[in-house]
Amino acid sequence: GTLLVAEQECSNCHASVTWSNKKYVGRIPGINLALSCAILFSGSTPTKALHMLDILGVQSIGYSSFMEHQRNFLQPAVKEVWLAEQKAVLQVAKQAEGGAAVGGDSRCDSPGHCTKFGSYSLMDSQSGKIIDVQLVQSNEVGGSYHMELEGLKCCWKTLTKNRVKVKTVVTDRHVQIRSYIKKDVAMKDVDHRFDVWHIAKSFKKKMLALSARKECSELQGWIKSAVNHLYWVASSTPDGNGPLMLAKWLSIANHLQNVHHNHGDPL
Repeated sequence: GTLLVAEQECSNCHASVTWSNKKYVGRIPGINLALSCAILFSGSTPTKALHMLDILGVQSIGYSSFMEHQRNFLQPAVKEVWLAEQKAVLQVAKQAEGGAAVGGDSRCDSPGHCTKFGSYSLMDSQSGKIIDVQLVQSNEVGGSYHMELEGLKCCWKTLTKNRVKVKTVVTDRHVQIRSYIKKDVAMKDVDHRFDVWHIAKSFKKKMLALSARKECSELQGWIKSAVNHLYWVASSTPDGNGPLMLAKWLSIANHLQNVHHNHGDPL
């Protein structure tokens, strides 16, 4: 491994001193464990990282040692820290005045309908920290399309188990999630809002497609401003006043014509 041990012995009195570059953790050299930590926590691939050290001629651990360290030390440590942090975040969410505001979204291991695994994360908007993460497998829920809803359900069980009252939940416009939140008894009083980032992304995609037409080519120069206007509509109306947000959004037609006052709508 990466452990270096040096022994010194006095030629006169024959007293000896042993030095090593790292202390032991049980029977495992600490520096070997530190190398495994660096590989795992940096998101590196152990095979490539260890192969690189081998090419450089740097003495290191083997792949099996890395897996042993990960299984016996690193993963239990990560789980312990995560549970402690999650407990603290849940406590903050429980104390939110009027109820917590949370936002959720999923991430899959590959795009399209061939994905096998997906993770759903739920974040506390007040602290900006993740409340819960759930891993969902497509063959357990009848296909990849159903994974996002299942992830939300599992995260919601965590909130319910810890007695966290939720006043607002922000998601993308997934049809199943919209239907579930609308019909589920436990979520009937929750204010469901859509994430502006997903809406802006979809809007920008449509604007780019429209500006590719010859008769609409002048829209190209307005796309960035229109997307920024969409973000402004959401951020400047935190109470979610629908009619006011609509009036702000429709004012973009006047802005495109260099009319920035007297939009005609009293709102």
